[in-house]
Amino acid sequence: MYSKTTDKYVPEYENDALSEILNILDLDVIIYHNARVYGDWRINEHNPGATCFHIVTDGSCILRVPGLFEGVLKTGDLMIFPRELAHSMCPETPQTDKQQHLSFQESENREGTGIL
Repeated sequence: MYSKTTDKYVPEYENDALSEILNILDLDVIIYHNARVYGDWRINEHNPGATCFHIVTDGSCILRVPGLFEGVLKTGDLMIFPRELAHSMCPETPQTDKQQHLSFQESENREGTGIL
């Protein structure tokens, strides 16, 4: 299989239904956050009604969708909102330090939560 945007070969995985679905949808994605967050942080919805996703790339956090869901997301978890609802993400363990968003290079030796 070839990536439409880069013309690079992407290996096919047997029974990879998610890749097939995403390929059919031909999504136009804007990544506005790919960092490790620290301290007393909170990320809120960005564009209500639009398609939105979050991937926890390192660590864990709490995802809250008022009246619908509250739970822990861990490394590798993916949450997709076909139509973004009011929601927020925050550290699993309460923090007192000031909120910081650092690149993965800047935060190499620190614990935090990686979010894409």
